[in-house]
Amino acid sequence: MCFAVNLHHFADSNNIRVSDAPAEHVFHPAFDPKTPGSWLVDLSENNPHPLLPPAFASNGLAWHTTPALAYATLRGLRPQPVRAWLRLEKSNPYFDPWYKHVRLARLAVLQSLGLTTDLDTPDLLTALGDLPRADRVQRALLNALDATAQDAFTVLDQPPAQPDQALLSSWPTPDDPTWRPDLRAAVTANARANVHRKLSRTARDGHIPLAVADGHLLYATHTPDLTEITEAPSCEFRIGLSPGQIRPVAVRPMDWYQAQCTDNTNAARTLKNSCASW
Repeated sequence: MCFAVNLHHFADSNNIRVSDAPAEHVFHPAFDPKTPGSWLVDLSENNPHPLLPPAFASNGLAWHTTPALAYATLRGLRPQPVRAWLRLEKSNPYFDPWYKHVRLARLAVLQSLGLTTDLDTPDLLTALGDLPRADRVQRALLNALDATAQDAFTVLDQPPAQPDQALLSSWPTPDDPTWRPDLRAAVTANARANVHRKLSRTARDGHIPLAVADGHLLYATHTPDLTEITEAPSCEFRIGLSPGQIRPVAVRPMDWYQAQCTDNTNAARTLKNSCASW
């Protein structure tokens, strides 16, 4: 059973603190979860779960964003940054108004497709299964909204237009005030932390993912019913329509998964690349 987090990165953008002040270089700073920035710190865990993906993008001394350090403290680590680039002036949840606007627009389109937040779980799963056969125009609008929500973060870190351009000269995009790779890194770290937290809680019930690819997660289940995972006592994944909630993607037999492993292929990524984007 594979399921996906709705709008994986978009879901975790609305509480990111943003400041447009210049970044200041600070040595041996005390960590403050309200200060946006990048911190040079070792987040290696003493007792990582052997069957879960690592909680952080790298081990040893490395640069991590504020959301990554916030999750490290939640896991009981005591980060001691060596140095940092911090935006120390006033910050605010910059993405919040945009997030709320897109979220409400999505819910309005989903409602026109017969998907509402007051549906109980069996009816919602049935409606999700019928979605590919729903009105084409409304589905196209839904896809456009989802592309807007997800692709916006790519623009924050737009690379050179030509593959070899970075080696020859600077490209104009970094001069644009909207070029903020630090914001994309913060959103990515926050999304990773939230999924890892839910994976860790769900693992308490014995549910261990077979494969993970961004917000797509593959589990071995006895039935093709997603509630086998979501109704476990410790599970924090919730079936729903809102960003951050989950939806079923596909069911495959175990021999299919084993064939993917034989080919050294991430089975969750295979399903991610073949399913609807939202």
